[in-house]
Amino acid sequence: DLIDNPSFKQMDMRDLLLNYPKNKFDCIYSFGNTIVHLNSIVDIYHWFKLAYSLLKNKSVLLIQILNYDFITKNQIKELPLIENERVQFKRFYEYSDQEKLISFVTHLTIKKSNQVLKNTIQLYPLKKMEIKKGLIKAGFKDMEFFSNYKGDPIKEDCFPLIIKALKKN
Repeated sequence: DLIDNPSFKQMDMRDLLLNYPKNKFDCIYSFGNTIVHLNSIVDIYHWFKLAYSLLKNKSVLLIQILNYDFITKNQIKELPLIENERVQFKRFYEYSDQEKLISFVTHLTIKKSNQVLKNTIQLYPLKKMEIKKGLIKAGFKDMEFFSNYKGDPIKEDCFPLIIKALKKN
């Protein structure tokens, strides 16, 4: 029924249990580099626990973020350009020695009007070992890490990081 009649809710991802009962979902997806917008490892680990409690037994959590082990080790300053006939999207990282967080700076150009929308937000550069530790603490088993949606093994020098974690009681 959800496939034919999906429903959408706009909410803070940390408030999922306020809107859904435990053991509700067969799969939870977090795509688009979303969880790194939680500004502390405590918040991220808490979200892993929320996701675990919302999943049915033998269900899957799928996460897509960027490979921050690669990005921070190499102090990557700019991500690949995203562009089509309507927009150009530039993305940059700025690092600070004082903070664990990194600044994510974006410039979105609307080509028709030549308007440039700029934004800066702080991200937590979540590393693979932190993810593994947090998922284990939340109760997940059988974690797998991939470098793309095809399921290729994680590579040290790639931008994408896909995580699959299984809830098994």
